[in-house]
Amino acid sequence: MNRLNINMKKFYFKTMLFLFILTPAYSQPKLVIVGGDTHDWGKVSGANPLKQEIKITNQGDKKLIITEVKPGCGCTSAPLDKKELEFGDTATMSVQLNVGASSGDITKSITISSNDPQSDGKHFLWLKANIYNAIDIQPMRLLFNQMEIGQKSTSSSKIINNSKSVVKLTGVDVRPYQIFTINLKGDESIKPGESLELTGTVIPKITGPFSGNIKFKTDNKDYPEISIEAWGVVNAAKSQAQNK
Repeated sequence: MNRLNINMKKFYFKTMLFLFILTPAYSQPKLVIVGGDTHDWGKVSGANPLKQEIKITNQGDKKLIITEVKPGCGCTSAPLDKKELEFGDTATMSVQLNVGASSGDITKSITISSNDPQSDGKHFLWLKANIYNAIDIQPMRLLFNQMEIGQKSTSSSKIINNSKSVVKLTGVDVRPYQIFTINLKGDESIKPGESLELTGTVIPKITGPFSGNIKFKTDNKDYPEISIEAWGVVNAAKSQAQNK
């Protein structure tokens, strides 16, 4: 009986020693993004920056220390309200994605570096969206090719209404108006699903780079103003070049 008790004590001691040695190996932080590693806004208008608060929690049994939050591009910002999380604590990351002139499916990433040993301390948050522009410009700029002094040069673009309401364009402003004109003069309306062709005409007077700008006001709350740039390079007229 005494020998049995001694053996039991030895077994208990060895078990406790094993668990004591083993515990530090499994004591570690664990970074978890609440809701998963991908945030998808779905189909959204690209008029405004996309925003979302992302929650990060520590599901490990050791303090989680976040050392860096690095967006994959300059179009994304993701400030974090705190970087040290005890077990069960939650931090909030305020994500903002500026989509600019993007359209269609986009995917961006944010790298979160921490003392979580999983994946060498790096965790990735993926941002996805399908961007559509209620008012789209195709192409975004008027590009003038082979411009010559005194010669008329034209370039066209389309203003497309992807919204469900009629879009009214007013207050057209074209610069430099001395040499740059467009085919639209007064107020214009574009029905849902339809487009309006915009044609710019330039008769340059000097050589060198040309830049112009066209602005409209709209009654769409997400697009109160449309701005279209124009670019080109003016060369000397062929007759002048030949004389030289």
